[in-house]
Amino acid sequence: VLRQMAGCGGIEIDCDDDGGTGNTSNLEVVAVAGDVIYISIDGYSSTSTGNFVLDVNEGCASAP
Repeated sequence: VLRQMAGCGGIEIDCDDDGGTGNTSNLEVVAVAGDVIYISIDGYSSTSTGNFVLDVNEGCASAP
């Protein structure tokens, strides 16, 4: 489960569980230079443990 948070311990802005390929989560965050993004990575349940991989891909939005 991926969550975008409004600060450390802040409110949840966005959340995804299994929105990516297979059982992976996927969030698309729109940001500008200087923004600080808080991402929380969590397991599906209290018994979900183990390693994780966080891929961050940079892209450019089209001008309106």
